Amino acid sequence: MKSLTLPMCMLIFLSACGDNDALEDINVAPSVTASDDIAVDELTSVTLTASANDVDGTISMVSWQQIQGTNVVLSSQDSLTTSFTAPDVKPNETLRFSITVTDNDGKSSHDEVDVNVVHINKEPTADAGQNRIVEAVTTVDLVGSAQDTDGTIDSYSWRQVSGPEGVFMNSDDAETTFSVPNVEEDLEIELALTVVDDEGASNTQSIVILATKIENLRTGRFVDSGVEGLTYSTESRVGITGADGEFHYLAGETVVFGLGNLEFPGVTAAQIITPLTLAGQEDINHPFVTNMARLLQTLDQDCDASNGITIGGEVLLATADMQINFEDANFDTNVAGLVSVASDVTGSCTQLIDAEEARQHFQETLDKLSNQDEPPIGGGLSGKFGIWEGEGQQTSVSWTIKITLSEDEQIIEYPSLNCGGFLTLIEETESQLLFHETITFGLSRCVNLGYVELTDQSANELIYRYYWPTNDDDKRQDLGAVGTVTKLR
Repeated sequence: MKSLTLPMCMLIFLSACGDNDALEDINVAPSVTASDDIAVDELTSVTLTASANDVDGTISMVSWQQIQGTNVVLSSQDSLTTSFTAPDVKPNETLRFSITVTDNDGKSSHDEVDVNVVHINKEPTADAGQNRIVEAVTTVDLVGSAQDTDGTIDSYSWRQVSGPEGVFMNSDDAETTFSVPNVEEDLEIELALTVVDDEGASNTQSIVILATKIENLRTGRFVDSGVEGLTYSTESRVGITGADGEFHYLAGETVVFGLGNLEFPGVTAAQIITPLTLAGQEDINHPFVTNMARLLQTLDQDCDASNGITIGGEVLLATADMQINFEDANFDTNVAGLVSVASDVTGSCTQLIDAEEARQHFQETLDKLSNQDEPPIGGGLSGKFGIWEGEGQQTSVSWTIKITLSEDEQIIEYPSLNCGGFLTLIEETESQLLFHETITFGLSRCVNLGYVELTDQSANELIYRYYWPTNDDDKRQDLGAVGTVTKLR
């Protein structure tokens, strides 16, 4: 039995020793904890940290790795702390990173961290162009632009900030035309361009236009109600009619009105221009007159010509390559497309106004013109006037001042169409108005100077004396013709 006892004990001892070696060979994996998930703005610096531990050894290797999102460059991939710059993203984007640590016995562990990168919209940049110096009553081409580094431009909008009011051809385009108003002295006009990007951010830039005064400039009106928004041009001016149909010209010029590229017949510029003037007619039932009145009233932005007619810039753009014959029997059909476009973009009438309705409105406008009580003084010499000699015999009637005098059976007349006949105010005092006059002597010979001295005035009457033209004021020859100029309408 003894001989058997020792080997058994030795066997038991050796077996026990083998179990202790197996326990000593089990390596505990290291632990690693990454920082909490975070949210950061795009293009900002981001730092990631982690902590690691190995209870039965040491950390021998660290490795950061990006596993999701737009690639970034890590400052360090083999340390517990690393950093990077958040990318430019749109929309928001989540980046995911993994950190792995390995101990001295080759065991490893990992953890992950999410970085939510928030898109920050960058404001667009507007460019309204350069400041300008221009003459009054002309047009300025505005060329605006914009940049958006992280998106697109959704809209452009021009507006006038300060100065005498002008007119934009179309205020909702980057490139447009601005009609500079008349000024009595050099004045600055500030215009601003606002741009909005696809995320609603906006930016505004302004420019200044210096409008310089034009001497001897006259103001007229285009009416069927005052028509705002018509293009017009003369030999010296280009513009867009103002809120009451105002346009500007120099004496003797021809004016051409139009709807953008669609031009109406040219006529001699005067204080009042109507469809009758353009047609060379006196009958409002004439097809040209009626159809022009119908079209203008139909294109009014609020479809209510009684409060004035305003034609939007979008309508002017829609007339490119159009030709309209106002006397065409198919006039209604020919303008149907234009009426439809205007209604869609400006809210004007949806169909062409009836001929009788248009004539009635136009006649009401003419009646109002006939009953105006504006005093015919200075630049306000307008309306219909009768001219009386001595005892009161009427000698002529005109929409502008025409004076006809009889002296020794010779006729001295002042027709506005001969030799550019017109009155120009030279001096105004409390008791008199002195005018420079371009006249026709007889029916053929033109002279450059003449004077009508107005010795009294009231709301409806001017009393004048005509002097023979001379360069020496002390030697002016009084023709002995004294009379009154009385406003009829």
